[in-house]
Amino acid sequence: MKYWIEDIVETAFVHIKLLHYNPSLMHNLDMELLSETEKATCMAYGSEKRRLEFYYTRKLWREFGDGEKVKYSKSGKPIIDNGYLSISHSHNCIAIAYSAQYELGLDIEPVSEKINKVRHKFLHPKETFIDLKNLTKAWCIKEAVYKLMDMDDVFFMDNIYLDSVQNDQFAIIDIAGIEIKPQFKIMELKNDMMLAWAFHPHPELKI
Repeated sequence: MKYWIEDIVETAFVHIKLLHYNPSLMHNLDMELLSETEKATCMAYGSEKRRLEFYYTRKLWREFGDGEKVKYSKSGKPIIDNGYLSISHSHNCIAIAYSAQYELGLDIEPVSEKINKVRHKFLHPKETFIDLKNLTKAWCIKEAVYKLMDMDDVFFMDNIYLDSVQNDQFAIIDIAGIEIKPQFKIMELKNDMMLAWAFHPHPELKI
């Protein structure tokens, strides 16, 4: 099997799907899935890894049934005309979160010892997360929050503070003394993967 898809979250407000794929060569894939423009974009990438990510991202997006063209902002954020989506890639996995009503940010990360080498770059001075899973959760949550905010002047270590990495909490973003508190969800998936999504809280939003 070249790939398989899982429904991770499906509520009235958000739908998250995950695609796992086995590495293969592009000439073994059905390129008719892509439009002519998408084919050109896909083959313009210099590495096979990036081509596979692009191909399987489009394949997963087709599973949502909308068929809507995905465009990108100058910052690289995916944009659609009807609703909001966020995309993440990691270790032969593609995740897409879609909401018809609410802007969101999504990230997937593997639990790996490599996180210890960069902890000094993303941990806020007040954060005391130590063990591998909590460090990975912190990184994953901050990536999701960063994608949600889509602002150049937000930095993981300086501006994003997490009091907890438990599920269904709030991050604190401090920009020039102004606090913003997006809500986040965090899940531990199979194969030592973490998945987080962040959104601006609404009283009626139960996801």
